[in-house]
Amino acid sequence: RPRLNARGEREPKKETPHGIECNHGRQRSEKRMKEFKNGVEDGHPMKLNAYFAYEYRQMRKILLSVVIPTYNRPDRLAACLESLSVQTADPLDWEVVVVNDGGSPVDEAIEPFQARLRGGPLRQENRGPASARNLGAEKSTGEILAFLDDDCLPDPDWVEKMSASVRQGELVGG
Repeated sequence: RPRLNARGEREPKKETPHGIECNHGRQRSEKRMKEFKNGVEDGHPMKLNAYFAYEYRQMRKILLSVVIPTYNRPDRLAACLESLSVQTADPLDWEVVVVNDGGSPVDEAIEPFQARLRGGPLRQENRGPASARNLGAEKSTGEILAFLDDDCLPDPDWVEKMSASVRQGELVGG
């Protein structure tokens, strides 16, 4: 909620030594946020530091969460993440949640895409893809859930079209 003064007018955000104070009380460095935003606008969101991506996304509402369960297929997962890295949708409106279903480590496969992920890959004992999807859905923060298998290569406009269809009240699948 915006802060209001005694006359009911919106108070300006406070300048602090660390940047601008957000409405929710946390302080963010204005310089770091500008650097991050400029990096995204330049089309290089995957090259940015994951910490700043996470920090910036905390201030924005995530619209879509893409949940990807995986099991012993790091090469296919890397190809899937690569296809997601060129999506036309605003990269700050969506996130990727990878769930390793008890398979071999996927850290090397996801390292180039870490800025897009929410806190790294989740891991569980091998219980199958349905259980992995449920864990990913539980840990995601998006208003819309999209499930993608690790061997899928979505078109560059997939996230944008999924989001638009759901906002129009359509059920999407396939």
